[in-house]
Amino acid sequence: MYRRGLSRGQISARTGAPISTVGYHLAAARAADPALREEHFAAANGDPARATRRSVERMNELVGMVRQTGRYPANNSSEAAERNLAAWLRRRRRDAEAGSLTRILDDGLSVLPDWKTPRGRRSA
Repeated sequence: MYRRGLSRGQISARTGAPISTVGYHLAAARAADPALREEHFAAANGDPARATRRSVERMNELVGMVRQTGRYPANNSSEAAERNLAAWLRRRRRDAEAGSLTRILDDGLSVLPDWKTPRGRRSA
């Protein structure tokens, strides 16, 4: 199921096994077969519907914030919602760098200038 692009949570829901058990077995399978993770990402990213509704909502929140304020969310903001959005963006940057970001998120975030580049590495 993982090889076909299903997430740990989806496998857990389909099999009835606890998510921690699924994660344990996936870690062992990935250790035994290093190509498994790449096959999973290729299968998951081949389907634009793989982005969750919540991830699309977060993407829209980020785009709206950047358009409204002209800046990206800050990790040291006094507002928890902004810090959470900054952490979400950090994870999406890592996903993009690893080649595991779903196309729908990559396409949606591409409207933002230099979104893949953390602030400290942007050119002036």
